[in-house]
Amino acid sequence: MPKGARRAQDARRKEVALEALYEFCSRTNRKRRPRRESPDFKVVDKVMEWWLGDEWRNSTMDQQEKHLRSATQWANQRVKRSRHRLVDEQVLESRLGLLLQMTSNGHCAAATGGAAPGAGAAVGG
Repeated sequence: MPKGARRAQDARRKEVALEALYEFCSRTNRKRRPRRESPDFKVVDKVMEWWLGDEWRNSTMDQQEKHLRSATQWANQRVKRSRHRLVDEQVLESRLGLLLQMTSNGHCAAATGGAAPGAGAAVGG
């Protein structure tokens, strides 16, 4: 695969994954992403796997913290802008549905409407 095509694919994967986390936080009325100590951190873990794949799974705790800081920086920028053009809406909705199913309160927030999509939840920490 040409280098430019690979970069575009990586950027698309990152945007969709982190947008799913952003929307998850928005719809479940969270101002911040779940922390490592939270039972709902499994959502963050899944998002990071979508974005980084084996690099996330094989990372040390320090490397994972570095990646989480990158996700926080992305979230801080996302609050100031609209959804990126690289985000595939169908993939996003599919992944968001999975994240909401992974949490017990996600189901409740989704059923009651939660926050409006893109309501400005900060994902970072």
